[in-house]
Amino acid sequence: MIVMVASRRRRPGSIAAAFPGLAVIDMTGLKRTVRRYGPVGGHRAGLHGAELLDYETARRRIYLPAYRWMLENRAREVVDELRRLAEGPGVVLLDYTTNGDIADLRTPLSHAALVRHFLLGQWPG
Repeated sequence: MIVMVASRRRRPGSIAAAFPGLAVIDMTGLKRTVRRYGPVGGHRAGLHGAELLDYETARRRIYLPAYRWMLENRAREVVDELRRLAEGPGVVLLDYTTNGDIADLRTPLSHAALVRHFLLGQWPG
């Protein structure tokens, strides 16, 4: 289970559950995706937190710590194997997006970019 920084006693099973699980959404009879669920008003700072975080702050305070925790604690063998493979001719990490910039909110963060940052010791903050 992933440790959530602002809710240490509650542990979601995945990052995919942690980040959207703290999203605060205005449900106003709209149709699909944003239309269906309404725009995200922010992410709550913990399950019982009163503070509402903007998207970039939520990435920094919720998503990145949870993602790094997962790489350090649940994906250690995979990370070690990637490091070993990178000593050879190289490793190619493929992803749907290429956004590795935390401040670029136009597109989702790239998993490949985050793994690359982690492997190179250049974790964004």
